[in-house]
Amino acid sequence: MMADKTSKTKPEETRQKIINAAFTEIYKHGYQGMRIDQVLKNTDLKKGALYYHFASKQALGYAVFDEYIAKKGGNLWVKPLYEFDDPLEGIHALFVKNGMTAEEAWGDEVIALGCPVNNLAQEMSPIDKGFRMRVENLFKAWKGALSEVLKKGQESGIVDHSVN
Repeated sequence: MMADKTSKTKPEETRQKIINAAFTEIYKHGYQGMRIDQVLKNTDLKKGALYYHFASKQALGYAVFDEYIAKKGGNLWVKPLYEFDDPLEGIHALFVKNGMTAEEAWGDEVIALGCPVNNLAQEMSPIDKGFRMRVENLFKAWKGALSEVLKKGQESGIVDHSVN
């Protein structure tokens, strides 16, 4: 008898559904303003489904950062830097020419709600070491990628060697 493929993917789909709903709530109301009951209402799930995947609100918040915000941030700010032979062109593309506005990257709400990374950094970094470390790691990855591509640009003669 063949195993049903949907039964194997359903837990991951459910988990992702919870993360997506939690991101929306965190983005609109902040982590501290996120209500588990609202996440459940938005997903049509019971508490048992949520707590099967996440031991606590904090675990859910960390998953939202790791699997949604940091992943999207890396795709928007880190990976594109390596797509250009000229690092200055790559940096410019991140902010000007990449063809994707902030609204397209994060949704129309970015104008009213701001940057999800900065929002969580300001709200949670002072009071939660786990969030603080996650935000720092994302910024370190971005800074490291910028540094790496600029050094390669110096080696190839595109970036002036005197620039530190």
